[in-house]
Amino acid sequence: MISIIIPSLKGDTNELEKELKNISINQEIEIIVIKNVSPVAKARNQGAVQSKGDILIFLDDDIEFSSTELIDKISETILKELTSGVVGVGLMLPKNATWFEKRLAKEINRIEIIPPKDLTQTDDGITGVCFGIKKETFLEIGGFNEELVSGEDPEFFYRLTKRGLKNYLLPSMYVYHHAPKNIPGLIKKFYWYGKGHYQSRHLHPEWGIGLKIENSSQAILYVLIRTLLLPVHFFIDSSFKTKKITVSFRPFRAISSYAAVWGYTRAFFNHQSNNI
Repeated sequence: MISIIIPSLKGDTNELEKELKNISINQEIEIIVIKNVSPVAKARNQGAVQSKGDILIFLDDDIEFSSTELIDKISETILKELTSGVVGVGLMLPKNATWFEKRLAKEINRIEIIPPKDLTQTDDGITGVCFGIKKETFLEIGGFNEELVSGEDPEFFYRLTKRGLKNYLLPSMYVYHHAPKNIPGLIKKFYWYGKGHYQSRHLHPEWGIGLKIENSSQAILYVLIRTLLLPVHFFIDSSFKTKKITVSFRPFRAISSYAAVWGYTRAFFNHQSNNI
């Protein structure tokens, strides 16, 4: 059996459930909707505990399917690849996406994830809006970390790779998902990403993500430097992870990165105050 788990703060999953009824699925399924539970890690864990299936497929409540074979392809790959951790799909903007969303996709990585031509192992190329995993594996790894305010998906995927499991991205399979529709939405989203990023950095210092901040002076200096460099980042983009510098006009990328800096340092100060 396949257990399809849908966390939904608003509880509006009618459209997605209608889509699921029109999808060709070769196995028996159950649909578990977890309403009004936050953070999403907690909602997903609750769904997994309630599930009866051998395979868990997690869906965000605001996605649209691009193929009627998507659920079957995920479950088939999970069963075929014996060392699989998570099996995920690509991510594309819907056809009715706004100009702003399309511009974000050009500037910011992971707004869209183009599916590969062949089954591809990946460390960080999977989106959390649609993916599957064996229930046994999910429980063995301990589920999602409910202390994280965001970034629970990559942190979970990272723990899978530490166990020697392989995460896969399916070929030619993707779901549609909207990006932030305006600048305030973009800032809010990446501010929370920044907070979760710091939490993951603190949990897994060996992961090599994010800047190591040891005291308040360093945190303040970090924000000050990034504030002074914000105009520069409109034209020059850098990646902490890849250590690459790109010259191009990416104002929304700069704004999102700056919002994440504030979230990152805010999480640092929260952590410091909790340890006093």
